[in-house]
Amino acid sequence: MRVKSKTAVWLAAVMAIVGMYAGGACADALLIRGEIAIQDAAEIEFSVPVCLLEAIKTSGISAIVEDKDGLCERIDALIGDLASMKGEKLFVLEAEDEATIHIWVDEVGGDEAAEANFIMVDIDPAEENEPNISLRLPKGLFFLGAFIGNQLMETYGKEFLEMIRQQIIQSNFPPIHSQKPQAPCCEAQKECPAMAPVPPAHIHPKEMQKEIMKNVDPQKIRKEVLQTIMKEILKIQEN
Repeated sequence: MRVKSKTAVWLAAVMAIVGMYAGGACADALLIRGEIAIQDAAEIEFSVPVCLLEAIKTSGISAIVEDKDGLCERIDALIGDLASMKGEKLFVLEAEDEATIHIWVDEVGGDEAAEANFIMVDIDPAEENEPNISLRLPKGLFFLGAFIGNQLMETYGKEFLEMIRQQIIQSNFPPIHSQKPQAPCCEAQKECPAMAPVPPAHIHPKEMQKEIMKNVDPQKIRKEVLQTIMKEILKIQEN
């Protein structure tokens, strides 16, 4: 199916918001629901089990965080916040007749028990010749991915992050070469003030940072980080 570009953008934005809010230990029966209606575009409905935030506790993020207990406490606090918002709106956008977006916290319906275990996305196309789309992703898939990521980071995390750091430095920060004063070619020149070593000019740290950042391409850094990650994952799979 072809979904119009502005619909895809809205869906990506909303799913990013949902990704930040979805989670919950005491929220097994809670969902983040959403409805998106955009003029002349597909209508989208989705539901995400709130308990998905539990996956962060066993993810690669937890493997590199020093204060794991603090991370878990903050996740539980977010879960409590979401539970207190049951039946309330998390996000509302109403732009006259052009777009309507509602995201709220809801309970799993008695006749929809599968909602507690699956991310569900339904797309109703705007044009008659386009098919309907229904997507169902089991939450266990995300817990499995989080666990695998945790194991990889526990085993290779320090080397992995150091390698990425070195790659970024080598690719985007030119080496700073110290200039050595020329040695006098004769004894008479040793007494010449012009040949005396010139002390380096003091450079304020902020000015130095500005000069360095002139040579930094954020897009290039992101691309190189992703390429490095993929290379290391392929190496691990080959071994």
